[in-house]
Amino acid sequence: MFDADAPKTPLHVVCKALYSVVKTAGEKCCTSHFPNNVGHYEDVFYTLQLWVADATRQREWEVRYCLLLWLSNLVLVPFSLALVDTNSAEEGGGSAAVRRLPLSDATLVTASRFLADTSKCREAAALLVARLLTRPDSARHRGLFFDFANFILESTSPTATVGVGGAATVVPPGAPWAFLAEGTQNTFSSLLSQPFLLPGVLLAIAKTMKLGRREELVGFAPRLLACVAAVFEQHLNDSLLCKTATKVGQRLVLSMLKRRRAEWRYSRHIASLSANLGVAAAEGAAQLSARQEEEAGRDAVDEDKIDGLDGDEESLETGIGLLLQAVGHKDTVVRWSAAKGIGRVCERLPAVFAEEVMGEVLKVFRNAYSDAHWHGGLLTIAELCRRGLVGTALLSKVVPLVAEGLAYDLSRGTYSVGAHVRDAACYTCWSVARAYDAEDLVIHVRQLSVALVVTALFDREVNVRRAAAAAFQECVGRLGNFEHGIELVTAVDFFSLASLRHAYTVVAPVIAQYDTYRDGMLRELVGAKLLHWDRNVRQMAAIALGLVAIREPAATILEEVLPELLRRVEDTTVATRHGAILAIAELIRNLTPSAWSEGHIVQFIGMLATLEGSRGFSARGGTHIRQACCVMLQAIAGQSLPLPNTVEVRRVGGRVDKVRTLAVVFAFLKDSWDNILDWVQHAAADTFCAVAQTYFVKFLPSFHGKVLMEVYEGCLPAQRVLSRRGFLAAVGGLPATLLNAPWAPGAMTSADGPTSGASAPLAFEAFLPVLQRASLLSAEDLQNPELADAHVRRNAVRSLAQVLVRIDPGVPSVTPAWYTTVMEGTVLQALQDYATDKRGDVGSFVRLAVLEGLPSLLTYGLTAAAAVPLCTAATKMRVLQGVVRCVLEKLDRVRAVAGGVLARVLLDDPCDKALWAEGTDKDVGLSNYELSIKAEVALFRAHLRRLVTHVTGEDSDAGGERGEPLAWNNTQQVISCIGPFVLIHCPVSLAHAAMEGLVVAAGDLSEHVRRPAAAALLSAFHGDHATSAEASATLPQRLSACLMDVLVAHEHEERMLKPASRVLDLLINENVFAVEQHRAVLEMLRKELKHFALNIIVLLAMVPLLTNVCRSPDVEVRRGAWALALTMIASRYPKVRAKVASDLYASLLVLTSGALAPAGLPLEGCRRAMAHLMLVQWDGSDAARTRAARNELYDMLEIDPPAARAANAGESANEDAQRGSMQPARSLRGAVAATYKSLVQETGY
Repeated sequence: MFDADAPKTPLHVVCKALYSVVKTAGEKCCTSHFPNNVGHYEDVFYTLQLWVADATRQREWEVRYCLLLWLSNLVLVPFSLALVDTNSAEEGGGSAAVRRLPLSDATLVTASRFLADTSKCREAAALLVARLLTRPDSARHRGLFFDFANFILESTSPTATVGVGGAATVVPPGAPWAFLAEGTQNTFSSLLSQPFLLPGVLLAIAKTMKLGRREELVGFAPRLLACVAAVFEQHLNDSLLCKTATKVGQRLVLSMLKRRRAEWRYSRHIASLSANLGVAAAEGAAQLSARQEEEAGRDAVDEDKIDGLDGDEESLETGIGLLLQAVGHKDTVVRWSAAKGIGRVCERLPAVFAEEVMGEVLKVFRNAYSDAHWHGGLLTIAELCRRGLVGTALLSKVVPLVAEGLAYDLSRGTYSVGAHVRDAACYTCWSVARAYDAEDLVIHVRQLSVALVVTALFDREVNVRRAAAAAFQECVGRLGNFEHGIELVTAVDFFSLASLRHAYTVVAPVIAQYDTYRDGMLRELVGAKLLHWDRNVRQMAAIALGLVAIREPAATILEEVLPELLRRVEDTTVATRHGAILAIAELIRNLTPSAWSEGHIVQFIGMLATLEGSRGFSARGGTHIRQACCVMLQAIAGQSLPLPNTVEVRRVGGRVDKVRTLAVVFAFLKDSWDNILDWVQHAAADTFCAVAQTYFVKFLPSFHGKVLMEVYEGCLPAQRVLSRRGFLAAVGGLPATLLNAPWAPGAMTSADGPTSGASAPLAFEAFLPVLQRASLLSAEDLQNPELADAHVRRNAVRSLAQVLVRIDPGVPSVTPAWYTTVMEGTVLQALQDYATDKRGDVGSFVRLAVLEGLPSLLTYGLTAAAAVPLCTAATKMRVLQGVVRCVLEKLDRVRAVAGGVLARVLLDDPCDKALWAEGTDKDVGLSNYELSIKAEVALFRAHLRRLVTHVTGEDSDAGGERGEPLAWNNTQQVISCIGPFVLIHCPVSLAHAAMEGLVVAAGDLSEHVRRPAAAALLSAFHGDHATSAEASATLPQRLSACLMDVLVAHEHEERMLKPASRVLDLLINENVFAVEQHRAVLEMLRKELKHFALNIIVLLAMVPLLTNVCRSPDVEVRRGAWALALTMIASRYPKVRAKVASDLYASLLVLTSGALAPAGLPLEGCRRAMAHLMLVQWDGSDAARTRAARNELYDMLEIDPPAARAANAGESANEDAQRGSMQPARSLRGAVAATYKSLVQETGY
């Protein structure tokens, strides 16, 4: 592609590189290294003129920029530029001679042209103008340029004189500076038609005032100040212009004041660490006091000498007014420039005038709803404090404003503004700490320290928290009178405040132990953070309130904080109500149960009815309120607070009824389970579990029977899917008293129990079938997409694991056969859930739920007080195989959870002793097969223990060196350490499961999983150092057979077939796959290619494997693969045909290029076939021509054509169609509709 900005000339290449250096190091640093030979001046100048005049080089702005910078360095020659001008002799020539401008004037005209440029050339031109005007012999140029600048600035006013049609400003006739305007108009059709001229002129003035001498420039300042102030007023929305105007304004004011530092300014006296720490000697203190009195007297004398201003007071007021107006500008860069300017100006003002300026600065804070004014005002105060320009008498006004700025936060609905204000307040505190003595800040220390600590702990923005911590650290180090300063500095540091949760829940409780700061922390949490617009901040504030409140007397919290929170519950604002309920929940959770009276509990439970009556749960934000109420109920149940038997509920008509308390709670939870949001359902399910375990201690048929019935009906498939999710999650919260109680769906219950007699079935017998049915993906679910919901299966599996461990093992129906049926028929089947949808592998939700519940299920089966152990040896091994498979699969989160489960199952008590106990008495009666399994498991346990503890020596007790333990979320570590070991050393027990996981991982498209998995698989085929020579010889055969067994077990599964095809292709290419298994690979390809004849994705994945088998050493396998490849080369999909042709060509090329050709290989036919494959367009649209070209390959490769193999049955067309061969679209039976989707599917593109 043509690049219009690419360098076209050598000079452009050099200047482009030079610009990169200047951009990095700065123009001031780089220009000092430019050549300064005066003989280069004219060459550089006229080269610049050439690049300006040539229209074809307008894009080469880097050349012009570098030439301007070079010219700005050359203009500093210490003698007159007229001596350099070689054209000065021609000025008096004949009348035909064209009079040229002097070189200095021409330089000024050229630089003025570039002031309106939009590139970096404008900055270089401004520097050139500044250095030209500040030469000692440039008095005339200064007058001309500043007159020109005044004209440009005045032209922007509404009263400016315009030309004909208002197109351009009229240049006064006979003006000495007219040649500058004419030079500018040569570039632009109108003097003011270029909007960038005005910023360029202001930038040139700013640089000139910075580099020039005050005596030479002070005469131009008054008029320029008035013009700049007018420009600022008219261009308030132009940030660049306002920033430059502010910079010019402050430098013009500084030029009108003499260069001096105010003698009246505050001066810090203590500069030693010993004095800060309070260990200075008494003599030093006396000397310090005397020196302070002496300096105070001298300052008073000096102040009397300075009683007036140096320059024009009206102009100074205009300039300072400009700076004060810029303090409240909407852009930060303008406010920063104004703050710096006010600080510099006040350093040169007498005390009286500086106090007036300080008073105007304090007026900026009157607008409480303007974050710009607060930000600019705090920056200004910080700059004044840094320079000691704020007297100690004014600190009583400044410090409260700074403390208020530390908490500044204006809500804007779903967001707030004020982070920059709080950051500026932290900077102000930092400035105060560096500028003032500790004695002068004694009365303000408490206010500042509490405000800084609160901001550092509870601010939402991490940069503000860290800024407040830095300011607090500066105050502690400089002043030394902050209470518990050293302890707080070590706790509140840069890293501990990085996380919002860590700051609220870990650091805040540490600081709350100090009474000085705890009151401010409570006020901030209750008064601001619980009302914050961010839900996460409200949640963290509630948690922090509970952790801080335990440091206060309980009576104080109950009398001062709790009434305010209860009042806020009835507020109409969602954030206020949500924060209050969360805070109440955390107070209940952290305060002792004895602190809560019955009246408090009635108020808490009454919230549910109050919020339900006021539609607080169904209105906007009701889901957050519902979740907060769930947290509160969990806290009440966690503290086992006694609930009243009944509560009063106000009905719609105004009637007040007394309702059972648990009935009100259950009605609320039932509505929450019916919510469509997943996180609300889970919060309600966790709450039901806590409430039921605490308060459902005795089975009451009349009440609990209704509870069981409603939960049961909500789990049935006839319910809405979203509602069913919540009820299935709630089943896991049923306590043992209800699950083991006599109850059946539809049975009438009374106060004494079921009416059907004592032989009624138990409740868990009704719930288990429902959970088992919901945990698995059946054929009926596949036909109805609403039933095939992964969240339903996840919640069902999770509840099944929770329910199963609460069943009384003494019930007659609880037998090993029953346990085996549940485990192997449901739980381990759910571990095989690999369902996918548009979100990806949603079956992983179910697998994760199974893995989380497996340890408790195994513990129950092994340690339950039953007549015989419920968990059999076969079930143990099935569980271990499923976990090993998940440990080696491709998803990181599943692998991490499965790794933890594997360590618990194999190494932790009680599973360790009950599952894998060793000893000769345990081996009695075991078969050789069972003994081999036990030996392999024992070997794997020892290997896993070494990985988990990571002992580098042979024995940890013998002084082995410990390293880092195995990280289960590290793909490289887990797969490389677990996979090869299991495949090599556990062939009977775990190799099949490990192969299932590794095949999927090694064939995955994700690079971070595929690489370590493929390397682990190849490592297993090669064996390890502990493998004997005999075992190494048979290892490839065994692993190859194991891999084919996996494919047979997962026949017609696309999930397994695609990665397995890639893995087989890799193994065959690496010459580690057993040749004896090539026939099995070929048979597998025949079945799968026929089954997936219309799935182009699977076909493209299997084609490389098929063509790889085409060069098998086995003659029969090779010829069979050729025949299958020739069938696929006539596929209905053009992409498949082209892929088969190219890969088959590569396969034949490999076969015929070797020194020794395989036996039975028709070399000449293969060469002819290769030439034929190159000549034919296999992805063409002509079906007959493609099929005829394919048929020619049969004779070349000496293979019987399909017609001969059909035995005159007339089925060749049918066979080809079944195998996916290309047929005319109109002759295909059941052809799809002529839609764009079907067209794309048929063509394979």
